[in-house]
Amino acid sequence: MYEGVAGATLASMNHLPPPAEELALLDRELVRLDARRVQLLHRRTWLLGVLQQPATPLPPFPAHPVPPAAGRYAAPLRPGAPAGQPRPAVRRTCCCPWAACC
Repeated sequence: MYEGVAGATLASMNHLPPPAEELALLDRELVRLDARRVQLLHRRTWLLGVLQQPATPLPPFPAHPVPPAAGRYAAPLRPGAPAGQPRPAVRRTCCCPWAACC
């Protein structure tokens, strides 16, 4: 019943666009690819510049050494306390060193 109509439609169908339209499609795709290539080359140039810069130097060590901790979990120095007099060690009631659960 539909064989005649389908046959006529399929005979006129073509999976390729006309040459002028295909050429326009190819030109648009090439322009898009050229723009992407320029973008990637610009990014590559930037990355090379970043990688060739000298690394920032590390900060110098402190002039005065930090006194040794008084125990396993020593508290920091008191504000205004002279160096070398740390606070007594804080006794923890749990296993975590940051005492978040105590």
